[in-house]
Amino acid sequence: MKFNKLTPNLMVEDVAKNLDYYIDVLGFTFVMGVEPGSQEPLMAYERGTELSFAIMQGGGVELMLQNCDSLAEEVPDFSSMQVGGSFCCYIEMEGIEEFYSRVGGKVDLVFELKTQFYGMREFCIRDCNGYYLSFAERVQ
Repeated sequence: MKFNKLTPNLMVEDVAKNLDYYIDVLGFTFVMGVEPGSQEPLMAYERGTELSFAIMQGGGVELMLQNCDSLAEEVPDFSSMQVGGSFCCYIEMEGIEEFYSRVGGKVDLVFELKTQFYGMREFCIRDCNGYYLSFAERVQ
């Protein structure tokens, strides 16, 4: 047995609004989306298009966004859960100093860029839904 990939699927109220945040603030790119009630994938994103699901990518990191109703159709337990919360994505990257400088004033910073005792330079933000994203780079 071999695991190949982990792609977090974040439950959100408004996929397009969140997609815009990840594109504009964090520099992700659109990969694919689905409009509500459709099973046709959209391979290009036009701002203002209502989406029930989207995949985005930043380097080798991929994240999915899915609206509450759509996710609850697949997994009914989600219908009673709130958006955001106790979930943290730990994203290893290169160029953390530059990235931190670029996003610093545009994000809800949980903790400033610092070097951790375990050899990682990292900072943490809270995204527009309350999900925690830690960005980290190995110290050389």
